[in-house]
Amino acid sequence: MADKEKARPAFAVWIADVTAAVEAPNELRERADPEPEQSLRFAGIRKVAIFGAAGRTGRLIVDLLLANSLRVTAFVRELRSGYDLPDVVRIVEGSIERDEDVREAIEEQDAVICALGPSRRGPPDVLAVAAGTIFPAMRDLEVRRYVGVLGATVRCPGDSATLGAAVVYGIIRIMARRFVRAAGTHLRMAEQSGLDWTIVRPPRLTDGPPAGVAAGYGVRLAARSSISRADLAEFVVSQLDTDRWVGRAPMVVGRTRPR
Repeated sequence: MADKEKARPAFAVWIADVTAAVEAPNELRERADPEPEQSLRFAGIRKVAIFGAAGRTGRLIVDLLLANSLRVTAFVRELRSGYDLPDVVRIVEGSIERDEDVREAIEEQDAVICALGPSRRGPPDVLAVAAGTIFPAMRDLEVRRYVGVLGATVRCPGDSATLGAAVVYGIIRIMARRFVRAAGTHLRMAEQSGLDWTIVRPPRLTDGPPAGVAAGYGVRLAARSSISRADLAEFVVSQLDTDRWVGRAPMVVGRTRPR
């Protein structure tokens, strides 16, 4: 082990030391906003279009939507058997860059969910592109409810972070500069869209079991903070039943499971 540690780059060792010294995994300062209350504002939602349905988080979102007896339209780049989407899902094949393709997916829907992430086949600024096609289509088609997933690299007033998180996420913002900038553009365009929008900002995603979440602007982000995809999907779908986070972009962090 000692030989392996010596072989690590000095900078990587320094990052690990800083992180371990200032925080514990998934550290939460219990300042999260209270659990959202349900509202009848969006009680009429029956049909939902999802962009990014074939991704690991998007697939879980699709399953939860169907489990809640909602009709789902999945927007995909190309039809592939590997998507393994249920037969009851309506699939629209197209490009997020083409207005007519996006409009086809959104037409006659009650809400839109966007869980797009970086892809080798997609543009690095896909989130900015998506905002430029999805939001105008929603306004034109009078579809008001929008829930989007960005990431913890997008900062908002009131955010709180440990020193380790500031260092780690600062590095990410530099290394993935174009994607992070596009995510920030997506948030700004949502703010100006005139829609009933909610942007969800999770940290590192895991495939672990659900453990519950803390959501809000007062959740203190740690470098090792994470959230399971199952918890993230549950939180995203739950936004169709509440207006608690309309016009807001909460940080959503998984709670640490007791050992």
